[in-house]
Amino acid sequence: MSFDWAFFWRYLVEPSSVYLHGLWLTLSISVICQLLGTIIGLFAALGRLSSIRALQLVVRFYTWIMRGTPLLVQIVFIYTALAAGNIFRFEDIDLGFVVLPGNIQAGIVALSLN
Repeated sequence: MSFDWAFFWRYLVEPSSVYLHGLWLTLSISVICQLLGTIIGLFAALGRLSSIRALQLVVRFYTWIMRGTPLLVQIVFIYTALAAGNIFRFEDIDLGFVVLPGNIQAGIVALSLN
């Protein structure tokens, strides 16, 4: 079995639309999650520095939960457990120019919170 260099270079220089869509989706999710995560982290840091003891405890508990559970468990919990417990369901959102599926929304929420 040998490596097909012609195949590799062809798809590296001229990727298919499926790969380009996946790249665009990954980059957009990453940017959105980083922005939301920065905002959440800023409020968490301000909560830790607060003089209100109850707020400090809430932020410490949040940090303990997020650091103590694997990211994949958080994503699965947010997407499936919230829906199974009739707490929240991620429905598809039609923004006019794009449809944001529920599983992508759950991933964005989980990655932002993490």
